[in-house]
Amino acid sequence: ALPVEKLAPQTTLGDLEPFRGGCKLVSCQTPLGPSDPNRVHNIALAARAVSGVILPPGGQFSFNQTVGPRVKELGFKEAPELIQYRLVPGIGGGICQVSSTLYNAVLLAGLPITERHNHSRPPKYVGLGQDATVVYPGKDFAFVNDTGQSLLLVAQLDSDRLEVAIVGQKPLAEQVSLAMEILEEIPFTEEEIFDPTLGLDQQEVVEEGSIGLRVRLWRTFRREDGPVRRELVGDDLYPPVARRVRKG
Repeated sequence: ALPVEKLAPQTTLGDLEPFRGGCKLVSCQTPLGPSDPNRVHNIALAARAVSGVILPPGGQFSFNQTVGPRVKELGFKEAPELIQYRLVPGIGGGICQVSSTLYNAVLLAGLPITERHNHSRPPKYVGLGQDATVVYPGKDFAFVNDTGQSLLLVAQLDSDRLEVAIVGQKPLAEQVSLAMEILEEIPFTEEEIFDPTLGLDQQEVVEEGSIGLRVRLWRTFRREDGPVRRELVGDDLYPPVARRVRKG
């Protein structure tokens, strides 16, 4: 006989009862674009892991602990992921869109960020400085619920977009807006690769170069009956990527 282990659900109907009649505090949507089917599968898998998480007052959230290792045994598939400035096949590719979408919702909710890392190249589905890359177990995205009320995370995947919302029992005390500034543009270099199979004057572009960027992201908190305060969220560097050309 096979041994049987009963697992309790992460969230029960009783846990959700306090949110009946609650309100969507903030939400963020990001486009899927022309994504690889395996990438969409990985995004859906990670979104299901995040959706339904309840954070009590003072509770801490860890993306890596919530989603777990990105391995085939947990259902993740091979899809393009960004490693060392280049897209390469990897198990779990695409889930950074979930962490990045959640990051933007957390920013708008005004929650304190305890760990977050930017990509080596800016992804297309969020703005500069608004991405959050995750690598299990090394790079995590984590934050704290300091609102004084329990929060419910809800992630939903449609045919062309991902939405992550934060639900609470009462409205937030402050409204948050985001602003990005580009501090520096770093030119890229050209790398020549000798290829004896090409003719004397022949050349072939292996990879188009891209400039590097250093950006800052700020968030501004506003109260109806109080002062405005501004906070530096991140100072990010996206290194330049060399233009690579094969020449005969």
